[in-house]
Amino acid sequence: MTPIRLIFYVVDPFADVRHIIAALIASDTGVTVVRAPIPDLPVATRANVVRVLRELDAATTLDPLPFEAGAQVVGGTVLSARVSPAEAPAWVRLSLLPRAA
Repeated sequence: MTPIRLIFYVVDPFADVRHIIAALIASDTGVTVVRAPIPDLPVATRANVVRVLRELDAATTLDPLPFEAGAQVVGGTVLSARVSPAEAPAWVRLSLLPRAA
């Protein structure tokens, strides 16, 4: 079982509008970040999301998220995938991340 945590960017906290921007995958050697396609993000948030993704690249654990990611970034519940850590990035792209239109 491979632990996976989806990462959301909160666009509008009052309406609870959030978008999946990445997934963190844990393995014995560290954490892998799989970035989600972000075509439906508002233009005004894209630069901040790009900055957040750079911060997530420095993640060493699934929890806590790097402090530098900011308050608009929240992690989902840690999921367990029935795939190996090597297969997990492809599985996440096919199963969990939204697809670009």
